[in-house]
Order: sequence, then C-alpha cells, then structure tokens
Amino acid sequence: MRTRLILAAALLAPAAAVIPAAHAGPISVLTPYCATTLQNVNAGVSSSCATQGPPPVECSSCGVRRTVNVVVTSGGADVKLLCDGLTYTTHVDGPGTGSVGAWGGLNCTTTLTATANGTIAAATSTASYVIISE
Repeated sequence: MRTRLILAAALLAPAAAVIPAAHAGPISVLTPYCATTLQNVNAGVSSSCATQGPPPVECSSCGVRRTVNVVVTSGGADVKLLCDGLTYTTHVDGPGTGSVGAWGGLNCTTTLTATANGTIAAATSTASYVIISE
C-alpha cells in the first residue's frame, strides 16, 4: 500500500525547511514564495511575479510541485502559470477561489489578468516536495 506524504511550503510564509525522507544529503530550504495582487484595475490590466526554486534534490520517488492559489473577491481573473517553458491556465470568478499547478516548476512566472472592471484578486505561488513512500 502506498502512503503519500506531502511536505508543503505554508501559504503566505516566506520559507519553510524540509528534509525529504528519502534524501540522505543536506537540508534543503524552500524559498519559492511569490504573491501578486490586482487592486481595482481596468479590464485587461495584469500583474505578475516570478520565482525560482526550490532547488532540485536527490531522492527516489519524489518531485517538486508548483501550485498557485487564487482568491477573487469581485470580478474575474485569468491566471497563467509559466514554468520552465510550459504554460498552465485557469480562470477564477469572484467571489471564489481556484488553483493551477505544475510538476517541475523551477523557474516560474505567475500572471493575473483582470477580465472586468473593478476586479480585486490575489494569487500566491508556492512549491512543495512531494514524496511517495512504500
């Protein structure tokens, strides 16, 4: 039976230390935090931020997952996550939440684009090590 253990960087925290169970090397520190906010913008205006990390680690049955969590208070926002040349998108209408994610995610840019006047939205990008153990 497989047990999945997810070690995640906490939302809205600048960094979290993680020691992967299958990793025998030094401690790796996650520093992939990135947040962007749209405040009362006109339609089509966008806001973005870029991150790098976490660094690759040597371990078996593990990987890095980049996740962008979005909260829209009013209006709507298109969300684009560009990681290592691959693009992932979603749309979130307010009031509401949504997320988009990608495996790998070393060099990433998150962009929010307003789809209506008065959109108020915030996105937080985090990364986590995902370790699968037997």
